[in-house]
Amino acid sequence: LAASWVLQLLEKYPTAKRLAAARLASIEQIKFIPDGMPEKLHHAAKCSVGTLSGDTAEGLIKELVGDLQHSLAQEKRWRELLAEAFDALPAGPHQQIVTIKGIGKYTAAAIVATAIDIHRFETDKQLVGFYGIFPTELQSGVDKLGRPIPAGKKTMCRKGNDMVRALLWQCAKCASAANGGNPAVRELYARRLAAGDSPQVAWGYCMTKLLRQVFGVWASNTPFDPHFETKKKKPVTEHAAADTLSANSQFTAPETSLEKAETSSPTLDAHEELTCEEVTDAPASLEPVATELLPAQPDCHSSGRPPIDFSILREQISMQQVLERISRTPVQSAQHRGPCPIHEPTATSGRKFSANLKRQVFRCFDPACGAQGNVLDLWIAHTKLDTYEAAEDLAKSFGIALPHLPRNTQKTNKNNPKKSCGHHP
Repeated sequence: LAASWVLQLLEKYPTAKRLAAARLASIEQIKFIPDGMPEKLHHAAKCSVGTLSGDTAEGLIKELVGDLQHSLAQEKRWRELLAEAFDALPAGPHQQIVTIKGIGKYTAAAIVATAIDIHRFETDKQLVGFYGIFPTELQSGVDKLGRPIPAGKKTMCRKGNDMVRALLWQCAKCASAANGGNPAVRELYARRLAAGDSPQVAWGYCMTKLLRQVFGVWASNTPFDPHFETKKKKPVTEHAAADTLSANSQFTAPETSLEKAETSSPTLDAHEELTCEEVTDAPASLEPVATELLPAQPDCHSSGRPPIDFSILREQISMQQVLERISRTPVQSAQHRGPCPIHEPTATSGRKFSANLKRQVFRCFDPACGAQGNVLDLWIAHTKLDTYEAAEDLAKSFGIALPHLPRNTQKTNKNNPKKSCGHHP
């Protein structure tokens, strides 16, 4: 009803009687009226049996048309004000949202106005859940015709901000078009259609994809690259893991499994976690790695002190326990983000520090700090003690017996055996 040509038609010919008496050429002059529509309307008006006519009926219809036109003009003005407020914001990572193909300034402004700060969301899954932009499978019930809903039928989740959902719906339709300029969304749309989904459900997946791209460019402060997913992804080796952790790039749907990439609860794969500057499943070294922050470990044999089995010590104390002892706040998320307890111990906000509680590793992404490693590394950096004394202090602080190695036992790393010259990592 709010289409421009419909309002023009009702304003000019408010009743069927007036429309039937009009010349066909006059109806064809209405702007944006679809091809073939003037003939259909003119014929329907002549065959109409409706009795709504007269000056009173025409006046009421014109008044209602005027009210709707006024509402549309007011909405357009509100959109302009929202876009102006978006432009007036200080320069920041949120400006990268408009670089995504298919998302305009008004949609970007609506997302920023409702999400406020991307750091409220630890993952893109949380951002998608915040807006309710994901399809859900119908478990039971009947359709509008009373027929049982078949297994596997999906519908869009009905939660979330209506304005952002409506805007993303239009963005998904534009981005999935052949000339949309967003290959990742277009390929996802084609895959969902091939999988048997309806266009409406496929566009729902595209809305999720757009939100994942929003999270990627906003969190990493990098412009959108439409060809990012078509580039070859080189395997991340153990030696290159540290360099990959600080790489900035877009978030993409996991490509390892199509079913996993397009489920109703999207998750980040390893590559996505790396691009988010978060500590991932990259394995920690067997010995402390934060060597740039600490003095060299003393020789236990020459000093008369019994050697410590650091691997057993790390197994007995979790990263969560150490973080809660240092920060004195509960840590519940498996991928913890917050202020760095090493170089900003008194800060109450921030996300430069990341710890993966599953792999028991951490890293600070502040260039001035750069601390990283395992549980013992974190305690060393916190206490400013050498490795041996920090291990003793860690065991004492948590009330566990310090594990020692026999003096005649020399532990070697299978991956990094000692070199002939005696110098080893």
